[in-house]
Amino acid sequence: MLDPEVASGAAFYLYYLKNGKAYNEKKASADDVGVKAIDDTTLEVTLENPTPYFLELLCVTAYYPVRKDAVEKEGWTKSPETYLTTGPFMLTELRPKEKYVLKKNPNYLEADKVKLETLEIVFIESNEAELAAYTNDEIQVSDNISPEGMKQYQNTPDFYSIPRIGMQYFDFNASKKPFDDARVRKAFSMSINRDQIIKSIIQSVEKPAFGMVPYGIPHGVQKDKEYRDVVGNLFSENVDEAKKLLAEAGYLDGKGMPEVTLIVMASQSDKDIAQAFQSMWKQNLGVDVTIKTFESKVYWDEIDNGDFNIASDGWTGDYPDPMTNLDIFEGVNTADDLRWNSAEYDRLLEENRKISDQAKRMENFAKAEKILADEMPLMPVRFFEDQFLAKPNVKGVLKNYIGHTIFEYAYVE
Repeated sequence: MLDPEVASGAAFYLYYLKNGKAYNEKKASADDVGVKAIDDTTLEVTLENPTPYFLELLCVTAYYPVRKDAVEKEGWTKSPETYLTTGPFMLTELRPKEKYVLKKNPNYLEADKVKLETLEIVFIESNEAELAAYTNDEIQVSDNISPEGMKQYQNTPDFYSIPRIGMQYFDFNASKKPFDDARVRKAFSMSINRDQIIKSIIQSVEKPAFGMVPYGIPHGVQKDKEYRDVVGNLFSENVDEAKKLLAEAGYLDGKGMPEVTLIVMASQSDKDIAQAFQSMWKQNLGVDVTIKTFESKVYWDEIDNGDFNIASDGWTGDYPDPMTNLDIFEGVNTADDLRWNSAEYDRLLEENRKISDQAKRMENFAKAEKILADEMPLMPVRFFEDQFLAKPNVKGVLKNYIGHTIFEYAYVE
């Protein structure tokens, strides 16, 4: 992961290891990195700084073990023979775009607790087709619910909704007019109606986002409470205030505003949300916004190239600490999306990597979030919840806090 030649975009997850960052930046050797096998069953890890959430970090995919001889084969992820796993199931059949077949792994540490012998993961292109398959009993669990499915199943025993430590937000391109001005960014963010988007467009039970750290992450000091409940909302929707900010920036009633382009992916849901924003900004600010849609394979290239003013984005964290939702807005990570940075923001997060005093850490996180709310380089929209359907006779299906579906304890009655 840290090898500079591999150039992994996830290398930063391993910067917690002693000399991890130095090796990734070619300032140290692989032998200097603080991880080594003591014997066949013991791994010794030395950290750069105290890291209270390190055990949770080990659950991030960047830390998953891989077998050297397998992963050095070209295309190792495309064959069950080389796609070796340490979890409750093993891959026995791999048909891209159709299905994966998994069997119980007899070598798993807690194999005696795994009740399913076979698990088929079926890929269905549209959520409408998935709803039909679920309704017709062709599948027992559905992980991609359409608005129609929400209507049909929301008040039934089949429906589950679990908070996920993530958020949908929209990037403002701070390197281009008019969004190089924080007042314009704030005006756009304050003039939308998040509740309306969530309830009418997405038809979800999620919560609107008025901060950047989602629900589901505990507060480091008041451990019986969630961080979001302790810190509270950092901004509010206010059309009058938004108009005032826009006027201060030189765009009274939207006049003189350069062309604004909003880009989204080509899904129906993204297009519906974009059109709702377009209407709100026209009505509340007098601003015309052009919408462009792209297929997912070229969408992220548009963002990388900076060919946008506003772009749909989102992030789900990896471990239950505010750092996982805030480090993506550090300068080292924003050069190819928000194109915004703050030296003070970066300093607060860097300090939090080096201390274990949770009171000070939570204070720094709250200050960092306040910088984001004051500068508004992104527009938070909603905190994710993962909804899924499971037939009443299917028990023990779980979602973890990063949205992965867990079948380790599942069984059919």
